[in-house]
Amino acid sequence: MNDPAARAVLLGNDLWRRRLGANPDVVGRRIEVDGEPTLVVGVMPEGFSFPEGSDIWAPLLLPREALAPRGSHYLLAYGRLAPGATVAAANAQAGAIASRLEAA
Repeated sequence: MNDPAARAVLLGNDLWRRRLGANPDVVGRRIEVDGEPTLVVGVMPEGFSFPEGSDIWAPLLLPREALAPRGSHYLLAYGRLAPGATVAAANAQAGAIASRLEAA
């Protein structure tokens, strides 16, 4: 999973301000992360930190073999509600997706 095109990160607001001078042009550009060119896809809002103290987020890139066993339940997913969306509607949609995955 060392495909440079797949390397992407979200930056925490504090890191973006501290290390990149709050430059809005950094989104869509590559910066060096762990010695590798990495695409910045966004900056998190001020005050966001999850888990606490985190200031950079990257996708979890798993090899295909790790995706095959459907019985593993060791990952959590978090999302942001779209404007006007309700928690109940999001839960219903997540339940529908889980049902399709279970059937697959």
